[in-house]
Amino acid sequence: MYYFDPDRGTRRRSLMRDRVNRARSRARRTADAAVKDVTNRTRGTFAELRGAIGSQFVPDEVLVERVRSKLGRCVSQPSSIQVSAHDGCVALSGSVVAGEIRNLLSAVQAIHGVTGISNALEMNDEAENASELRGGLSRRSELGGFAQRRWSPNTRVAAGTAGAALMVNCLARRTPMAALAGTFGFGLSLRALTNLETKRLLGTARWRRGIDIHKTIVIDAPIGRVFALLSDPENFPRFTISVKSVQALGDDRYEKTIAGPGGAEIKLEETITERHQNDLFAWRSGPNSTLKYAGTARFTDLGNDRTQVHFCFTYNPPGGIIGHAAAWLAGSDPKHQLDEILMRAKSYLETGVQPQDAANRSQPEIREVERQST
Repeated sequence: MYYFDPDRGTRRRSLMRDRVNRARSRARRTADAAVKDVTNRTRGTFAELRGAIGSQFVPDEVLVERVRSKLGRCVSQPSSIQVSAHDGCVALSGSVVAGEIRNLLSAVQAIHGVTGISNALEMNDEAENASELRGGLSRRSELGGFAQRRWSPNTRVAAGTAGAALMVNCLARRTPMAALAGTFGFGLSLRALTNLETKRLLGTARWRRGIDIHKTIVIDAPIGRVFALLSDPENFPRFTISVKSVQALGDDRYEKTIAGPGGAEIKLEETITERHQNDLFAWRSGPNSTLKYAGTARFTDLGNDRTQVHFCFTYNPPGGIIGHAAAWLAGSDPKHQLDEILMRAKSYLETGVQPQDAANRSQPEIREVERQST
C-alpha cells in the first residue's frame, strides 16, 4: 500500500530505486578500493622485503623522499621541517611542536637506509609560539590498522567479515558468551560499514559532528528570492510542518520548536554564524540546545532565474547512529525534515502558493526581507 499509493507511490518507488542503485554503486566502489588497497599493500610489503634482503645502500635523494613521506603522519606542519641526507645520515632542521619530536625521531629512525639522525630542530611548547606551526592538525602518533580514525578499505572488509561471523555465531549458539561476542560483532560491522569513529557512532563525542547530511536542489526562482526565504529562520513555520515555531532572541539567535519522533516537540537554540547575501548562509546550535548541530547553505545563480542550493548539515544525535536510525524509521530525522523543507520551499517559490498545512499561517505572505552581508 505504501509503494503503490495512487498519489505518492510513483515518487516513493523512484526514491527506493535510487537508494538501491546508490547502495550498489557504493558497494562496488568499496570492493574496488579494497582490492586496490590489498594489491598496493602487498607490493609494498614485497618491496620492503627486497630492500631488507638486498643492498643496504640507499641513495641520499631517495632517503630524503622517504623521510618527507613520513612527516605528514608525525607532525602537524611538515612544511616547517627541512630534510637533508649524507651517506645515510639524515639531518633535520626547522621548527616542531615539542610533543611531536619523540614520534618524529622514532619514525625517521625506523626508515630503511637511515644510519643516523642529526637533530637541529627548534622545539616549541605550543604551536602558537611559532607562526610556521599555526593552523596544523595535531599528530600524536602514527596510527595504523584498527587504530586509525578512518579505516582503510581492506581494514573495513576484514572488520566487517569478522563482525558478521560473530553475529552468525551468536544466532547459532545463543549462549551468554556468544551473545556478548555477537554484540561486539554488531558494533564492529557497524564501524566498518559507516567508517565513523566509535564516539560518533555512540553519540558521545564532545563536538557537534556525528551524522553528515548533504542535499542539493535546483529551484526555478531568482537567487535573491531563494536566499531571502531560506536565510530567515522565522519564515520556516509558514511553509513547513516540521518546524513548529521560531522566536527571535536577538543577535542572530533563535529559539526553534521542531517536530520530534512520535509527535513530541523538541526545543532548539540556534545561532546564525555567517550570512553573505546571495552566497552563503551558516548556522549552529547554541549552548542551551537539546541537539548539537551545524550547517551551511551555498547558493549558486544558474541564470534564467534558476538557483542551486547545496546544504551541508551535521548533527550529533542521542544514541549515535542507532538513535539516528530510530528517528529515520519514524520519519523525523534531520534528513527527512531537510527534504520536506526544501521541497516545500521549491513549491512555494515556483508557484507562489502557500501550503495549507503549514505549521503557522498567521501571515498570508512569507517574509522575504533582503539582508545585507555580514
